[in-house]
Amino acid sequence: MFLVAACITFSCEFSEKSSASEIAVSEKNKEAILLAKQYCAACHEYVSPDKLPTKYWEVVLSKMSRYMGFDTKRRFYGNTQVAIDRLDSAKVFPSEQIISKEDWLKIVVFYLDHSPENLDISNRPVIDFDMKQFEVKTIPWKTELKGPTFIQMLENKNIAVGFSQVKDVNEFKIINLEGSVLQSKKIPSALASVSQVGNEMYMAFMGAFAADDTPTGSIGKVEVDSNYEFTAPLENVLAKKERPVVVKALDVNGDHKVDIIASEFGKFLGGLNLYLQNESGGYEKTTLFSGPGANSIVIRDINNDGLPDFYALISQGTEGVHLFLNQGSGKFESKKVINLPPYYGSVFIDLVDFDQDGLEDILLTNGDSGDFGNPEKSFHGIRCFKNKGNQIFEEEWFYPQQGAYKSIALDFDQDGDLDIASIGFFAHGTSLAQESFLYLENTGVKKKQVQFKTFSFTDASQSSYLVMDAGDIDGDGDQDLILGASTSLMTNQEIAGKLIEWQSKGGAVVILENKLK
Repeated sequence: MFLVAACITFSCEFSEKSSASEIAVSEKNKEAILLAKQYCAACHEYVSPDKLPTKYWEVVLSKMSRYMGFDTKRRFYGNTQVAIDRLDSAKVFPSEQIISKEDWLKIVVFYLDHSPENLDISNRPVIDFDMKQFEVKTIPWKTELKGPTFIQMLENKNIAVGFSQVKDVNEFKIINLEGSVLQSKKIPSALASVSQVGNEMYMAFMGAFAADDTPTGSIGKVEVDSNYEFTAPLENVLAKKERPVVVKALDVNGDHKVDIIASEFGKFLGGLNLYLQNESGGYEKTTLFSGPGANSIVIRDINNDGLPDFYALISQGTEGVHLFLNQGSGKFESKKVINLPPYYGSVFIDLVDFDQDGLEDILLTNGDSGDFGNPEKSFHGIRCFKNKGNQIFEEEWFYPQQGAYKSIALDFDQDGDLDIASIGFFAHGTSLAQESFLYLENTGVKKKQVQFKTFSFTDASQSSYLVMDAGDIDGDGDQDLILGASTSLMTNQEIAGKLIEWQSKGGAVVILENKLK
């Protein structure tokens, strides 16, 4: 049921630590818990069965069995022989059973017997679909499927789009608000991120869009003008990378050369890697974090020593936010500042001073459901971790949004506080598809609760928005939004309808024009 109301306020209570749900601990259950803590929690923190629905655990436990040595036939092992060989070499999975079938069955039965059929998703925000502050404008760009994997507003009312089509055709395009294509360049694979230094733009190409350990990703470099149009051929700087999703180009060690920090998400392999440029123009690799799930990066000079430090999100297994303090000479000291449950599906972080106390807080978006199906999850949403000083962060509040994928905090209504725009990519196809886009108007803090008025637009549930950017695209002094839709979660029938829609009137890119001014 779609929830509609006129400007009803939803409160985010300030988080308090609570004990885990109690499970009747019979001797049988006690044994299963001990086994789960021994074998499952060897890689990540222990997860109680009640945290996820039964249908989710059925898939998770089947796939986790490979870590117990039950996948000797490699049914779930790798997509290519190269991936299989790399996983064998890295010894990611044991070559023989590390637990008896009897004990593994005890764990499986315990989780299936003590997990809920569905999670409680009753406490949802009431959404007002009469979003007067933003006018929805479809860019009339006639295009194919699958959709944008990267999108950015440009200063001249144009839009940069990394676009993925069927049969792995990928292009970097510049389009204008009238839907005309001003530039179209073929690129090696799906574009996930760019980083500009002067007139050089560094580009992260994922390789395989779906999770895979075949190293087909790359980092490219190209000269561009102020409109992002290529002025030279694209150069392949780093090849055979593990699904890079974020690239940051900057001088890390003060030698006036452009170095690269890359989040290589991978699947079972991957890492957060530093590539220092040497005297010959090549790059020397240092692994800062080894393992899959490296994701969002925010650069800051945390200790004011003139050297760039950064926060990075790791979103697989040992999920959480890490701080990397620059020690000079390309050396970093790491510290995990936020620890998260391994099932959260964290996707994006940003640093914003949400409570205006002079310390930047961490705004975290968690809603990835790409691994094990897409049931509704009550813990998906937007979280603010308050900066207590000395790199101590505590969760201050949580706002639910199914499939939350990226949040942008800006003063959209120019009333002096931060509002939030958020896309819920994995809301599509669920009973909460109306949460595919949310605009949270901040109305202040009352009785220790953050108050938001929640808005969206009527057609948001018909698309799955993978990318979003904010900026003043029309030059009128307020912040607009741009959304890029993907068809990768859609059914065949929906895809057929989107193809007709996108080729007749556009819709792959939508502008939310701020009508404040």
